[in-house]
Formats: sequence, structure tokens, C-alpha cells
Amino acid sequence: MSEQKIEIIPLDQIVPLPYNVCKMDSEAELMLKSDMTRVETVGMFKIDPILLRRLTPEEIEEYKGKGKLNARWQIVDGHRRWFAAQDLGWHEIRAVITDMTLDEAREFNYKKNKIRGTVDPMREAAYFRYLIDVKKMTADKIAEKFGITPRRVDQILARVKGAEPLKKILRESAFPTEKVEAWHYEIVGTVEEPEKREKLAEIIVKEDLSGREALVAKEAIEKNIQPEKAVKIAKTMRREKLAPKEAKIVVEAIAKKPEAEILELPKPKLVEEALKIVTPPAPPKPKAPTKYVCPLCGGELALVGELLVPYHEAIKK
Repeated sequence: MSEQKIEIIPLDQIVPLPYNVCKMDSEAELMLKSDMTRVETVGMFKIDPILLRRLTPEEIEEYKGKGKLNARWQIVDGHRRWFAAQDLGWHEIRAVITDMTLDEAREFNYKKNKIRGTVDPMREAAYFRYLIDVKKMTADKIAEKFGITPRRVDQILARVKGAEPLKKILRESAFPTEKVEAWHYEIVGTVEEPEKREKLAEIIVKEDLSGREALVAKEAIEKNIQPEKAVKIAKTMRREKLAPKEAKIVVEAIAKKPEAEILELPKPKLVEEALKIVTPPAPPKPKAPTKYVCPLCGGELALVGELLVPYHEAIKK
């Protein structure tokens, strides 16, 4: 990154960054606009400058082909300030100018919003998908780049598969879309079979399950437990305050013995009965051989087949 400087840039020369991962709720957006006010010359100095990268000649030509004839700069950080400035009728905005490649800008945008906690979960998944499909990075490389585990990369990518069934259910329900979080997409997306993904999405939304309850319902659905029973298991987990390990035992018990009437039991008895179903009975202990005493030497013997052998040898067998 080259030396930075602040300039006043016309809004119509600025274009947004592809794969901008930022999200902002309506309340925060209203507060931002309030700070900026409708007086451009005052509001401009009430907010931090946005960060722009200089477009390359090739990129400028590409934008011209898309009808963006004045495009000269691309936003790296500050999309909401730019949008708000347009809504408020501004013509210019303060900006820090820097020379970055497009990939450097995308990485900076992602890291900056991750630190702020303003990353949109689906845009994050789309960015990771871009890194894999276009930049040919492995999950291990992405994990190393952003200081997370490969398993976490897979969870984020799973949101893409979870998006469609969740959107479908949200369209059909009164569940507020602003309550949908990253884990909704991740849990639904990790189910392999599309039909089961849809069933799980419906359960999570309609029953307003927590993350832990959703994981239990997911395991139940994957074990071919009926959705109604999966909901009942999740609600039992909530009612009896089951630990994840205890809930897992209950799911395994119901999967093994669907007719088992154990979900109405209180916690200690519930887990105890589930364990009885899940845990196979211990094999019976072998019967100890009958002990004989040799009339000649007084030694202990046992009958093995048709032979008399020393008793300690018979026990070993």
C-alpha cells in the first residue's frame, strides 16, 4: 500500500467494491445519516474519510462498458457513508486515496468488517467461495490467511447451501428476517440431503429454536427421526436443560427405538432410560469351572472337556 492522502472526491467518480461484506442495521444507518446532516460542507467533516483505491486503466475501460463513464475510484471501506452521502444529496466526500490491487482491497474490506463485527454472513460465504473457485485457494489456505480453522471455513461455506431452504421458509412465515443469523445458514447448510435441509429449516424457523436446539434437531433429522419428534426432542432439551452430550444420547435412543416413551421424563430418569436403550447389555460373565482337589497331591484341578487340568490354567482359558 502506497502513502495515503485525503482528497475531496466527486461521488459520481466512485464505484462500490464487488464482494463488499459489510452489513448495517437500519438504526445504525439512521444514526450515521444524523451525524452527516443535510449540510454537505458541515456533515463532510463529521465523519471519517472513506477509503478508496485507484482504478487501473483497464478497470476504467471495463466500467465505461458498463455505463459508468466517470468511474475513477473504487471503495475499499466506507460503502455506507457513500450511500448515505448520495441519499443526502451530497456531491462530494472526503476520501483517503490508496493504491491497492482488487484482491488486496477485498481482503482489507473483509478483515476490517470482521474486526467491527459487521460482516454479512452470506457475503462472507460468497467471498470464500470466490477465493476457492476463482483464486483456487484451499480451505486450509483460507484458514491460514484469516486465522481460523479449516473446519470453520467449511461451516461458513455451508451457508450457501442453507440459504435457499431458509429463504423459502421465511417467505412463507412471519419470522422476522433480521433475526436470521449466520448459524441458521451454517446448521441448515451442513445437512447433505436437500429434503432434510428443508425440513430442518422449517423446524428452526417455525419453532424459533436456539443454536444448540437446532443442532439437536439437525442430528435427529439426519437420523431419520420424524420432524415432529425432532421438535419434541429439542423442546425437551430446553425444558430439562440437557447438556449437548445428554441430548445426543436422547437422539440416539429415539433413533434406535422410535416407540420409546421417554421424552416426558425428568432429566435424571430421561438420560438413564436413554442410556439403557443406547448401551448394549454387558455380555454375561463366563461361569467359573468347578474346582476339584486331587486326592494324591492336594492340588486344585478343573475339568476342561474330558481332561483334568490345573485350576489356574482352566481359569485362563
